[in-house]
Amino acid sequence: MAPMTTAQAGVAGQQAGSPVGLCVVGGADGYQVSAIGQGFVGFLSFAGPGIDRDLASSPTEADPSWIVNGIGRGRVCVVAYQKDGCGFHQIAVECQNVD
Repeated sequence: MAPMTTAQAGVAGQQAGSPVGLCVVGGADGYQVSAIGQGFVGFLSFAGPGIDRDLASSPTEADPSWIVNGIGRGRVCVVAYQKDGCGFHQIAVECQNVD
């Protein structure tokens, strides 16, 4: 899937003070996860039912955003990794349940 557009990014539900926002739409028969990072260069990594284990956005994108699809019930999470002089380090995790 392609990165989100600016309009889609506004729907991602970013919490105040958090560098990453997560929005899950749909249910166990099929859902879509959108996420956007703000204020860092790095990438987003997704995990959840029916999502490829290593599905991630581009590794060096400024304010990374991405949309993925999955099927099943359970917990969906996005992990934000920031790039710095020593590589990448985890800066945030956001999760939601899929019913």
